[in-house]
Amino acid sequence: MPAGGAASAPVLLSCADGDHDQQRRGTACLCCHAGEFGAAGSIDRRFAVGARIEIDDATGRHVDAVANAFGNFFSHEQLVAPLRPRIVDANGRVFAMREAAPDGNCNRCHAETGVVRPLGE
Repeated sequence: MPAGGAASAPVLLSCADGDHDQQRRGTACLCCHAGEFGAAGSIDRRFAVGARIEIDDATGRHVDAVANAFGNFFSHEQLVAPLRPRIVDANGRVFAMREAAPDGNCNRCHAETGVVRPLGE
């Protein structure tokens, strides 16, 4: 959250937005890839190299995804919400959402300006 504790409104991008040369980084991936991906999004570029995205769904299924050079990730596994996603960076630090995600369309809520902190901070 920004200083002062107030959450900023998410920046919503349409399917056509985003830099095509970077796989439309930051665009809501499931806008175009619904049915193909169970979860997809873009992580902060600080975590892209060596980052692993782990997601547990409501049935106990666990999937791992790896961010590419643009920070984009996806899983073809169809997942059942609510989801518990987390990022494990190259140094082993874990970054997780405080509340469950309503679905796997991560960039629908998260944008380039999102603030993440390791668990426990």
